[in-house]
Formats: sequence, structure tokens, C-alpha cells
Amino acid sequence: MKNILKALALIRQNPDSRMVLCDIGARGGIADHWLTLRDFIRVVAFEPDKDQAEKLTDVFDLQGVSARIIDKAVWEKEDRLYFYFTRSPASSSLLKPNFSLLSNFTLKEKFELTGETSVEVDTLDKFLADERENINFLKIDTQGTSFNILKGAQSSLADVFGIEVEAEFSPVYENESLFPDIDSFLQKRDYVLVDLRPTYWRRADSEDIAGTKGQLMYADLVYLMDPEKLAAKLGEAASEDAKRELLLKAVTCCASYNLRDWMINYLAAAQPHFGSGTFDEAMNLIRRGDSLLSRVPDFRYRIFLGNILKDIGDLLHNRSTSIINRDPSIGNLKRHS
Repeated sequence: MKNILKALALIRQNPDSRMVLCDIGARGGIADHWLTLRDFIRVVAFEPDKDQAEKLTDVFDLQGVSARIIDKAVWEKEDRLYFYFTRSPASSSLLKPNFSLLSNFTLKEKFELTGETSVEVDTLDKFLADERENINFLKIDTQGTSFNILKGAQSSLADVFGIEVEAEFSPVYENESLFPDIDSFLQKRDYVLVDLRPTYWRRADSEDIAGTKGQLMYADLVYLMDPEKLAAKLGEAASEDAKRELLLKAVTCCASYNLRDWMINYLAAAQPHFGSGTFDEAMNLIRRGDSLLSRVPDFRYRIFLGNILKDIGDLLHNRSTSIINRDPSIGNLKRHS
């Protein structure tokens, strides 16, 4: 990651410039892949569980992350709804679990209801306007309400370059919107699906069958702004400093997921708005990266070797997934964790 951080430092002109990560459903703090970028980001976290929100302050302090916490529940409109607590706190939601579906799977017990409370909800647009915040990356992990939150975030998406959103493929919760609605909503706003981390659940009738893959239930999806739209936004910026800050925030979104190809695409899209060769050094650092292969001298079959190593890694990864799925107690773990 050292070369990526050096590249970001070259792009950043104002040392105080930071990308704003909005984390909705921030239980446990931000993901590890953001921590190496802590000097380039600031967090606005939403956590409706007040006990968890209080604990988050300590978590962010330990992570060394600049953050503000809002103990509110985000929805598609202003309303008062019930928040349903489940045996596994991470499965609690503004929506009731769909037990007619869940009864088919080994993980149904963690969705058993343990209580409920009435909460006030409002849109992300309203909360951010009140807090006078503009966000650049939006992460949503709220157990079935992703699409509701997106519908109430129309204005907030103006300067959002990347989105990580959890989307179900089957209705784990009652009356929830599924992947097709979320994907269509984001594609219409010029976001491109660049990665997904799927989760499979074992069906109850097959829990004694070793190595079964299970059923695809949901995935964490990663979307990035189309490079052409980024170029258009840079063209609308009032000054070169403003253009550079927008570019830094967009490239930082890619860096978190080690999407070096997208970092290069963004820099290439930005070149016409800056002097020729402005970002050549940053591009070279990004192309080199920090992998073992980056330290191998250039030779004829270097790229071929890199692809072979990646395929081996994928095979090992799939083998790990098979082992994990044999144990119903951890069968809900994300494959890419």
C-alpha cells in the first residue's frame, strides 16, 4: 500500500483534504481496508442503536479515525417506525425477518425476535443537510433497507464517487427490495458495478452434507462513478484546486479496494483538465503497486506469471470457502472475509 499512499500524497495539494466516508450501519467501526487510508478520510457514521453508537466513539479512537457519529435511523422519508431486535444483534432491522423463507436455512435462529422499539426515521438528504455534510463514499449495511435509504439520498449522491451496498437476492426481510431494484437505481445514475462479495447460506435439509455451496442470499456490491461522469464533474469545478480535490476523493475511493485499474482510469479522465504529465509520477506508482510481482523485473512473461499467481490464489480461496461451508455455525461468513 506504500506506493498507493505515495500516489495519493502526490495528488493531494491541500494537506487537510479528506474524502468523507458515510457509513450507515457502522457497528464495529470501519472495515480494515479503509484503515490504511485513515490520513486521507473522515467518517460520518450512522448507528441507530444508541448503546452501539456510544461504543463507536471508543472504537474510532482505537482505530485512529476522525469521525462523527449520528445515532439516527435512515429511511426513504420522515416517519416513525419500529426497529426490531433479533437474537443476533447484527441482524436487527427496521424490517421484520421473513420467517417463511428463513425457516429453510440453518441460520434462522439468529433472526428470532427479542424485542422492538419505536424510532424516528428520516432521509439521508435531511440528516446531511442538517449536519452540513457532503459525502464522497456511501457504505450501507442495514439489513434489508438499502434501497429505502438510496431513495432518500438523491441529493446526497451528488459528490459520491463510490458506493458499497448490501443487497439481497431473496427476501430475508419482509417487504424488502432486492438486488435488481438497487442495481437499476444506481446504473441510471452512472454508477458501474465493479465488484461483489457474495454470501451463501446452507439449507437446513442439507446441513449434514459436507462441502455444499449453499444458496446465494446476498452480496456486498461495490459501485464506482463512471469515469466519463467524473470528467464532466471536473469540467464543472470552479478552479484547479477544486478539480484536484474532487479527483483525490474519487481516487481514494478506488484505493480502498485496491482497484488500481480504476485509479488509472480516473487519472486518465482527469488529464485534460490539468497540465500534460501532471499525474505521470502518481500513475507510475499506482501501476507498480506493492505486490510481490511489482518487485519482479520486467520480462516477456511477467503479466502471464501474474495471471497464473492470481488463478492459484482464486483456487485456494474457493477451497477455503468449501471448508467454511461445511460448518453450519460459520456458514454465514462472507466468502471474501
